[in-house]
Amino acid sequence: MRGLFGFVFLAFVLVAAGCGSDETITGEDPIADIEDLRVELQCLGPENADVNCYMPDADDESTTINGETGTDYIVTIRLRGLVEQKTYTDYSASDGMWIVGGAPDGGSWNIFRLEVSSPEQTYYLNSGASGIDECFVLDIQKSILMTHGATLTLFAGSGGDNLGTKNRDSDGIPIVVNGVPPYPSAFDGQFVQLDIVDIEVDN
Repeated sequence: MRGLFGFVFLAFVLVAAGCGSDETITGEDPIADIEDLRVELQCLGPENADVNCYMPDADDESTTINGETGTDYIVTIRLRGLVEQKTYTDYSASDGMWIVGGAPDGGSWNIFRLEVSSPEQTYYLNSGASGIDECFVLDIQKSILMTHGATLTLFAGSGGDNLGTKNRDSDGIPIVVNGVPPYPSAFDGQFVQLDIVDIEVDN
């Protein structure tokens, strides 16, 4: 577990495109044209070790599906980014770092999650083993159910200690996520970007 310092370093960084203003899909045909819904935990020196740095406490972004009253939609999303792993428990299904339901194990490692307000469901995005001092590339596409008026919320949190693993692989080399800004450069910290690929009426 990462050690705590004698002072608390709190910072909120809202640097994602469109951050602070929610996106809304409206009209009879709610096919999404939303790009770069994204949360970031950026390294904000000073560093406490070769593998860790200070990070913002939290960042979140939301999208609302308006569409047609009483209509259910199948929303296809693609999630890409760079995350440290965290242990979760009691989830109902898993696919790599993507899990359905569950809860954090209570440790201080970073949390990345996606919440749907209706039908209510939580998905965690960085499931694995807490305590690994390296980052992992996330690239997964899923189709999830959302009802008219539902809100999709992407969240990143530092786990309560404002510390996170620096962008590094098992050899200590910064990782570049292909095709995702700041590509071709490496992002200084951790992030998840959500793109809505398609929305279809659930018949």
